Formats: sequence, C-alpha cells, structure tokens
Amino acid sequence: MRQATITDKITALQKKITHLETSIIKIEKYITYMQLGEFGHDPAYFDTLNLIQGRKHVSFNWLQRKLDVGYARTQRILDRLEKEGKIAPKINGRKKRKVI
Repeated sequence: MRQATITDKITALQKKITHLETSIIKIEKYITYMQLGEFGHDPAYFDTLNLIQGRKHVSFNWLQRKLDVGYARTQRILDRLEKEGKIAPKINGRKKRKVI
C-alpha cells in the first residue's frame, strides 16, 4: 500500500476547493434569483418585448428560435408575458398566442 504524498494531498485539497467554489457560485445565483422575485432579471425577456412589439401573434417555436434559448427559458418568458397581460393565454392547444 502506498503512502499519500504531499502532492497527492495537495491535489485532493484542490479538488475539494474547486467543489466548494462551485457550490458557492450556485448558492449566490440562487440568492440573486430569490431577491429578484419569481422571474428575476432575464435579458432575454427584454429582448422578447422588443421582438413582439408590433406583432399580432407569437408562437413558442418562433420565440425560441429568435432568442436562441432552451425550452424551459422560453416557457418562463411566455409565462411571464401571460402573467403580465402582454400576451393572451394559450387556448385549446393553439400554437400562436395573441399579442395584447
């Protein structure tokens, strides 16, 4: 059985430090999210406001392609727009929502 060298111990400590730093970053992001409220400050949301200005309808797929974001983020943006009364609720599975 080989004894742990100082180098091995330093490497192990560096891995633990990296893990702790990652955890701290996640906690900081969570705290920021909680301070900003349910939706937070998402720059893509403000891009969406500019994109839908002057449009009659907006669809999930169109918005996702224009913003180049994932499914969950697009859904959060649409939920926020609906909650704030900027788009109509989804009716009977229609793909397009009316911009109000």
